[in-house]
Amino acid sequence: MSLRGEAAVVIWANVTDGAAVDLWYAREHLQERLRIPGFLRARRYVPEIGSPNCFMIYELRDTSVLTSPDYLERLNNPTPWTREIMATAQSLDRTLCRVVHSHGIGIGPYLLTARIETLDGPGAELSAWIARSAVSIAEQQGITGAHMLHRDTVGVDTKERQLRQRPDGSSDLVVLIEGYDPSAVAAVANQFPEVVKPAVRIDLYQVAQAASAEDAK
Repeated sequence: MSLRGEAAVVIWANVTDGAAVDLWYAREHLQERLRIPGFLRARRYVPEIGSPNCFMIYELRDTSVLTSPDYLERLNNPTPWTREIMATAQSLDRTLCRVVHSHGIGIGPYLLTARIETLDGPGAELSAWIARSAVSIAEQQGITGAHMLHRDTVGVDTKERQLRQRPDGSSDLVVLIEGYDPSAVAAVANQFPEVVKPAVRIDLYQVAQAASAEDAK
């Protein structure tokens, strides 16, 4: 199983100053999150043209981490630097997820994210297709992993969320395809069922930083 743990937080963000976010993530936020019990690994991605200007994923032991006292303490007591960064967020799609399928080995430098707001109609079609296809996708040349996540209903409102300019968006269904060949990673979207393609949001990224909980000790 390529993703660590049974849950994840996935975030797509548009911010006014991407360089400031990069520095905040690298110097403060990454270590802060990975020191929370149950946070196993974190990654930040930079976009290809046309995508939101950052994507982040936090891999978690299980969904109980999302309501743990340690996690909520950080969300309800944001640092001054975090307050400054949250004020720059023009839009944020943040989803608390459980991992439904995860196949592959390690981290690929290129990532395709696919998301659908609701798990019905096209969402159900894509979910069923990924359930059947994830193993074979992960075995394709140029691909290192194929993962499917469903939105979990856990979570509470926090002070950190209240700092953001707009309400957070979320997605019921998230598909992640990673690999070492960017063309092969992008091409997986062409394999999606035709009924899904008008409803799915596709973005392409390259990894900028990745670390595990062991790195933050």
